[in-house]
Amino acid sequence: MTTLTTASSGLVGISSKDSAACTRVLTRWKSHLLPAVSTEEILQLFDCSKSEESVLSTLLAIINDELAFVTTEGHRESSVEILRGLLQRAFSQQGCVEANSINILHSLFQQCSHIFERRMGRHDSTDHQSFHGSSLSALEQSEHIRLSLVELMSELGNYLILYTQSVAMEPIDEAASCICQMLAKYVLSDPFPDILVASCALVQTLAKLCPAAVKLNSKDLLLHLAGKDVKHCLFRNRRSKIRSVAVETSCAIVLCQTSESRSKFVKHDDKSMSLHMLEALQSNLLSGWEDLVKMDASVSVRVATLNAVGMTARQFDWTYTPCEERHGLLTSGKNTHQSIELTTFVESKILSLFVLGASDGNIQVQSLAIQRLICTLNCGSHNTGQGGNVPWDVIARYFDPVLELTLASCSLSWPTCQGRVRSLEALQVLLSFAIAIRDSAVVTEKTLLPRIQPIVECLRKNIVSGEKDVLQAALAASSILGGSDTCSTRVLDMLTMSSKNNVELSKDAIVMISSPQEAASTMLLLSRMVKGMICNEDAAEILCKVDPTFSVSTPNWIYTSPSSMATITRLISNTSVTNHVSVNSSLAWALLDVISEVVKCCKHHLSIGEEGHDCLWTLKEESVLEILIGIVHLLGCPETYGLAAQATAILQDFSSCFLCDDVKRSLLDFHFRKLLPKITAAAEYAFPWEESDAAFLAMTALVRAAEGATVSSNFELVAPFFVHHMSSTEIAKEEEPEEYSLRITLMSLLQCILSDNTFHSIQHVSSGKIAPTNIILSLVLPNLVWRAGGLASALRKLSVATVFSLLCHMKRVDEASALHSDILAQLIPVLHSCLEDTEPTTREIAAVCIAFILEQSSSEVIQTIWITDARILDTLQPSLLSLLDDNHNPTRIAACRALKSILTQRSPSEKALSSLIVHLDDDDQEVKEQVHGVLHAVLELLLLSNKYDETSDCSGKVLATANRYLNDALQTHRDRSYCSSLIGMFEG
Repeated sequence: MTTLTTASSGLVGISSKDSAACTRVLTRWKSHLLPAVSTEEILQLFDCSKSEESVLSTLLAIINDELAFVTTEGHRESSVEILRGLLQRAFSQQGCVEANSINILHSLFQQCSHIFERRMGRHDSTDHQSFHGSSLSALEQSEHIRLSLVELMSELGNYLILYTQSVAMEPIDEAASCICQMLAKYVLSDPFPDILVASCALVQTLAKLCPAAVKLNSKDLLLHLAGKDVKHCLFRNRRSKIRSVAVETSCAIVLCQTSESRSKFVKHDDKSMSLHMLEALQSNLLSGWEDLVKMDASVSVRVATLNAVGMTARQFDWTYTPCEERHGLLTSGKNTHQSIELTTFVESKILSLFVLGASDGNIQVQSLAIQRLICTLNCGSHNTGQGGNVPWDVIARYFDPVLELTLASCSLSWPTCQGRVRSLEALQVLLSFAIAIRDSAVVTEKTLLPRIQPIVECLRKNIVSGEKDVLQAALAASSILGGSDTCSTRVLDMLTMSSKNNVELSKDAIVMISSPQEAASTMLLLSRMVKGMICNEDAAEILCKVDPTFSVSTPNWIYTSPSSMATITRLISNTSVTNHVSVNSSLAWALLDVISEVVKCCKHHLSIGEEGHDCLWTLKEESVLEILIGIVHLLGCPETYGLAAQATAILQDFSSCFLCDDVKRSLLDFHFRKLLPKITAAAEYAFPWEESDAAFLAMTALVRAAEGATVSSNFELVAPFFVHHMSSTEIAKEEEPEEYSLRITLMSLLQCILSDNTFHSIQHVSSGKIAPTNIILSLVLPNLVWRAGGLASALRKLSVATVFSLLCHMKRVDEASALHSDILAQLIPVLHSCLEDTEPTTREIAAVCIAFILEQSSSEVIQTIWITDARILDTLQPSLLSLLDDNHNPTRIAACRALKSILTQRSPSEKALSSLIVHLDDDDQEVKEQVHGVLHAVLELLLLSNKYDETSDCSGKVLATANRYLNDALQTHRDRSYCSSLIGMFEG
């Protein structure tokens, strides 16, 4: 004891010495005396009643820098370490001290609180490191000493908790309150992470020791932990460890609100509940926890947050019911009103956080959230859950307010994309819960529709948000919505505003679509709902995690509700959708998606066979037509959309559901006569249409996609469409680009129709129908007339090609005879004019067409033309002869074919013979052969005529002229073989 007494006297007398002596004394205490001192000796050292100056007072004076000389950081740090070491040896084990020794702890706690308040305070300074860029700096510059002081107060608090069995005395509450004020004012904004962690631990200790003091300062403390307007809020600290302890600390502050006389935090009928704390939870804390559960990248932080939410949740009774709330609001006073509303909000918000955690991608966070949810609701005052059973009845009671909060968090006003995604994932869990609680007494038919409308609006807005991740999350929620029969039918009712009492969808039902974006979102929503009906694995997976014993029934709302499919198909074919498909690619792809899922639904019903939901279910013809209208509009979309191939594949799949025996035809062919009038009737105005009109694009797509035989057999329905757009001979100059573009499109469509061999397989004459040949020619002729300009040239070339497609399929007698002399009298001169076109392809095809006409028309028709107007054919011969000098070889060859046809029906002139014989020595071998063929056929015919008709002098004169020209050419041509061959015909 002599050594300790001497050392104590040396430490007490240090105030009269210098800094070096102080260092030596403190070093000796740390190295030699502290490890050897006993508990009894420490208590004697701390007993200030024996002397005004003691070891304790001296250590505290050094820490507080109250000696005659200026203490160094080393002095203060050593003093704190010595003090903490003495406390640990004296109070670390319960029962080692007498009850009156607690007074020493009380006194020491109060003294240290004063030092803590002074040393941790700030003052204006520009010479030292400031706090987060401010001009305020702590009086204690050393971060290590500040940390030690925080830890010292935390240890003192723990010792007091260890030895104090009753509520702390008032002086301790006052000291604790001062510490809380200092923490909230300065320490919780300290720039050093370890100090922040220790400060949070100190708050948690004070919450256990002096809950009244923490409760008194809870607003300021929570502000630095979770305040949205605080720049360096600990919930947003970049270190996950700090965020975790901050969450734990916020929970400890909340639990301080529990009254000593009550085991629960608040009750709905308790007028003494803490409105202050409810308001704090509402304004800052719950939203801060939501941000962490939703957005924090650290699993440990999310786990800590859910633990905090769970501990807070256990302080509530969970007695809310919608009816009781309405009754309470009507009968209670203003303060009770506020209490009920706040309590309901807080409870609902807590449940929404559990739901958010259940949607987390981490299995640990998921399991914890589900566990906390079940345990919390099973501990409520009014529930039927037993043990680990899921209290679906309690979830049903809180479903409405939780849904409202979740939908609000799904709002597009949320600052980040990730936040909306997580909220939509929470909505998926909540919609899965809706499937589980569908039979609850709380969920009635009258209350279901008001819930569905905000859900649908939320999903539609997020679907068109433009963010890929948000879109996928919203579509996943839509799929789960389709897994509920009741919810799905209510969605369809809401979208069409149709009456629930009508089994069939009323014709005048209002479709709730006002823009292309809204139409696209509606189509995608319907698509995923149908997909969710076919396969509701997502909802089943979520519910299995919550309640493994729950069995999810297979949805069949399309098969059991006659109006469901009718509503979907009516939405698909609605003009508010189809009129914008061609100008909005997003809408087009959305429409493709929903039609694809509807077709899969039909195939799914066929595939399940006798095990199906309803063997009597069938798709009505009106719905089939509406689906086909949607497909036709997709086929009419611009090629840049890139969906034509997929739309065609969907059409084939859809057709296979009904036309199993006819693999060549599609449903478009089967329903062609019904589809075409529907498209016409849906147009905004009557013929003529503009090329960009939805009805125009749909009509052209239908005609192009149908089989040629279908178009031919229904040509009386198709013809007015072409006639109203192509028969005009005059084109206004100001409308030239649009008009030419439209005519080129229709001419291309006509050529496509005529190129289909099945178009010409219909026996129109025998069937009593008007042959389309004359109608088509009457449409083409006005567009063959020469006009200046590049577009006019392109139209002429396409028109000539259309005539060629028509003529090249006229191989039967009845078709050939369909070209009457009056039609030919108009067609040949127009084709004749095309022989002088600047476009070589146009000249070539025109020559081929003339050859077709002369070859396929009967001799009686040709003679009639010659008798009626000989100039038609007489002027044709010189033009064809001039083409032999064309710079385009295919045109020259085509001219030879036409000359062969015309010269075999009328004797050639001397000029024609001379021109043909000259080209027997042409530079092009194929041209020489073709010219030789023409002359050979002409001479052969003349020789036969001269042999059997001796009275005719014409043949003899032409033969003599030809013989003379050939013999002359034999002397001058480089290649004499062709002349020799023809001269040999005379000798034979």
